[in-house]
Amino acid sequence: MKYEKILDWHIIIFLALFSCNNQELSDIEITNNSGYGIDSLIIGQKNVSFGKYISINPYESVLYKVDLNNFSIHDSSYVISYLQNNKTVSMPFIYYKNGSPTDELIHIRILKDTISIDIEF
Repeated sequence: MKYEKILDWHIIIFLALFSCNNQELSDIEITNNSGYGIDSLIIGQKNVSFGKYISINPYESVLYKVDLNNFSIHDSSYVISYLQNNKTVSMPFIYYKNGSPTDELIHIRILKDTISIDIEF
C-alpha cells in the first residue's frame, strides 16, 4: 500500500512537469525552385529577429520548424525573409491566432519572382 502511494505521487509529479512543457511548433516545407541559392532565410514573427537562419540550394526542399513558444499570445502573422541575388525579400504570409498555428503544414515554393504557398489545415 505504501509503494502504491509513492508511485501515485511520482506519476502526479511527472504529469505536472511535462504538461507545462507544451511546445508549439509549426511545420513549413520550403522548396527553392528559383534556380538561385537562398541565403539567410528565416521565418518568424513580424518585427522580431529570432529563430534559425538557413540556406537552401537551388531545387532543394527542407522542413523548417517554427517554434511558436516565443511568439506573442496575440494574433499576428509569420514573416519569411531571405537573401536572393544580394537582395532581401521579406513578406508576411500566414496568420497565427493567440500564439498557436492555424494550420497543419505549410508548403512554400520560392520561385524566380514570387512565392507560392499551399496550406493544409
